[in-house]
Amino acid sequence: SRPLQTVFSKNGASPSPGTRTFLGEEVDYVEREEPIDRASPACRQKRSVLFVKPDYSIVRDLFSGEGIVNIDWLHSFAPQARIEGNLAEGFHITTPDGRLWLVAFGTHMKGVEVRLHATEKQVVVRSAGPLPLFLTTLLYPDHASSLSRYDFKSLYFPSIEGGSAFEVLTATHTDTFLFAPARKRLALSNVRFEGERLFVRRDYAGEIARLFALSGRFCYWEGKTLFESAQPVPFLELSYRGEILYVRGTFSGPISFYADGVEEVHVNG
Repeated sequence: SRPLQTVFSKNGASPSPGTRTFLGEEVDYVEREEPIDRASPACRQKRSVLFVKPDYSIVRDLFSGEGIVNIDWLHSFAPQARIEGNLAEGFHITTPDGRLWLVAFGTHMKGVEVRLHATEKQVVVRSAGPLPLFLTTLLYPDHASSLSRYDFKSLYFPSIEGGSAFEVLTATHTDTFLFAPARKRLALSNVRFEGERLFVRRDYAGEIARLFALSGRFCYWEGKTLFESAQPVPFLELSYRGEILYVRGTFSGPISFYADGVEEVHVNG
């Protein structure tokens, strides 16, 4: 069993070997890969965390190598926590201090169970099967008294190649996430993307408000080119605020952006 543990490097600190980090205005992203067991270096775990500021996080785990594994993800809460929901729509965990919406999906999933101990309650996500194995976990905290409603919609069922796509819907915006498979290209009915990760936020009117891409080369969205580059861009963040487009990232060549209605463009500033 492996508990869900997340560690962020301090801003400005030297990243550890095998780590990629981007600290932006709209999102933070951190990724680390290490052996599952020091005695078996061929079996590895890669964990990435995408924090959509200031609201919630997407945690993605990839276990690679050879063999069959049994993995439990443990989420621990206070013993008085109330846990409601199901695997399809997610679980709502409520305590006197706050609420958490938890959605888990991936390959070789065997189910979710709730365990009660003397000092805590646990939500346990169980997976078992041949490597590689993927799990994505959505963690959306909120105030205990909040009446906000969030919905989850799967767009591309998780595959053993690593691809998946889904949406998080709120009263004010829709967030779309694409995780491309190993070939780094994913196409849906309204979007084509080449890269590793893509996040796009649309406001209540359907206009593009934010974008983050990891190792992206292009994204075509409903007939519009959101960005296109001759070479993959390690990190790219776009923020549309009225008539101003804020661009942040690492660039080594020409790149074009969607700029309908934009009067000013600020790059890395």
